[in-house]
Amino acid sequence: HERWLCSGKLTWPGVTHQRFVLGRAGVGLWIADWIESDSPRIATWFWQLPADTDLPSDSSDTAIMAQMDSVLLKCWSNNAIEQNKLLGATQDKPTAWRALGYGLKSEGRVLTFRQPIANTLLTLSFVGICDHPQVAASFSGHRAGPSGLEREVCSWQHAGCEWSHTQ
Repeated sequence: HERWLCSGKLTWPGVTHQRFVLGRAGVGLWIADWIESDSPRIATWFWQLPADTDLPSDSSDTAIMAQMDSVLLKCWSNNAIEQNKLLGATQDKPTAWRALGYGLKSEGRVLTFRQPIANTLLTLSFVGICDHPQVAASFSGHRAGPSGLEREVCSWQHAGCEWSHTQ
């Protein structure tokens, strides 16, 4: 499969956020976010999604999933995922509206969840057409991704992030 890798890094006083992206043609995107903090913080994630998005019941304390027609969003972490909410659009708030073009909007949904950061956090998100994405990310001795991968091998490396998949 054709693939591409990219990364970026932002630094604020006391916080560093690095993002690593693996794209595979015809399959989807994996996004690994690594956050380092000099003091306890809360990370809040926002995913803008179509109106027909559902939250299946197989989410756990370290993984969350949203289903949109044939597209899947799944997030795993090396830390707890808390307070996940799927919100719909309402007329009195700008939350969950999608812009279709200038002056055109449609209802959508927004998935939010929070994660505590003691010192470090690794969160892996997948958006794509696979039913069961079998890729994990490792960075600085931490791993996020589906558990129980058999015959896991390091397949790609970029900017210190290792991407593993099953053979």
